[in-house]
Amino acid sequence: MEKHNFTSPKDGKVSDIILKSYAFLSYSQIQKMLRQKDIKVNGKRVSQNVNIYFGDEIEFFCESSKIKFFNLVYEDNNIVVVNKRHGIIVSSADKQKSDELSLQEQVESELNIPLYPYNRLDMNTSGLVVFAKRENILKLLQLGEVKKHYFAEVVGDFNLEDGVYYATLEKTAGKSYINPKIKQKEKNKAKNNKKSEKNGKKIQKNNIFENIIENKSTFYEIKTEIKVVERKEKTTLLEVIIEKGKTHQIRAHLAHLGFPIVGDNKYGKKTVNAEFKTKKQKLTAFKLEFNFQDKKLKYLNDIDISI
Repeated sequence: MEKHNFTSPKDGKVSDIILKSYAFLSYSQIQKMLRQKDIKVNGKRVSQNVNIYFGDEIEFFCESSKIKFFNLVYEDNNIVVVNKRHGIIVSSADKQKSDELSLQEQVESELNIPLYPYNRLDMNTSGLVVFAKRENILKLLQLGEVKKHYFAEVVGDFNLEDGVYYATLEKTAGKSYINPKIKQKEKNKAKNNKKSEKNGKKIQKNNIFENIIENKSTFYEIKTEIKVVERKEKTTLLEVIIEKGKTHQIRAHLAHLGFPIVGDNKYGKKTVNAEFKTKKQKLTAFKLEFNFQDKKLKYLNDIDISI
């Protein structure tokens, strides 16, 4: 049996919340789990389809072979949106081994069409993933504005103000992290360029952000909007909103602010996470907000896509 746990994002029946939030099982399978008392709400086993409320802790047990890695949230002639579970990579291009399973392959197999991933959640991040049905649609998605809303449960009492936080993200081969010194480096670079110009040397225009430099790092200017949703005894549930998200942006930024995500051993501490008894980071992409100017995708601006 495999154990899974998450925090309820809304009020509702326990069966509906599991179906919508974790994208795993059929309704009949959930009813079987209830009969066998394989579902816990706030630490207590339940055998009925009880009402649960926002912030309740849900835990359930099921056979690994019965797990499905996604469920379909939205589909039209241009895009497919699925709710991804933890433990699977999104893109086939990111596979490390030929026999490794990807979400893209699973969805393509079910729908029997080729797909092009727009956003790539980390393997252990759950939530909404968008696929384009054609390459030209993927390009339009990349040109548009898409706000991505996440729930992130962080370690500790988040004592900073709600608002937008700006930083410089440095991406290396193995990790991304916030580099507080990079702005000073950029200022120094600008000064050196001015000196070189005075000396009559040819200067090649170069923005340090989004360009690889000597140490083979890449730098990005990022902004992360953060709102407190609920304060718990040892953690805080946050809503985090990003637009042009970069690899590990939320995980690295929250850790830099002093509040790593529960279960995130890469940016948090294993000793701290051991207390919460979870190997899966509590980060879920729960809502997409589109703002397209292109006529072909403008209709998506009025559609609510959330879990």
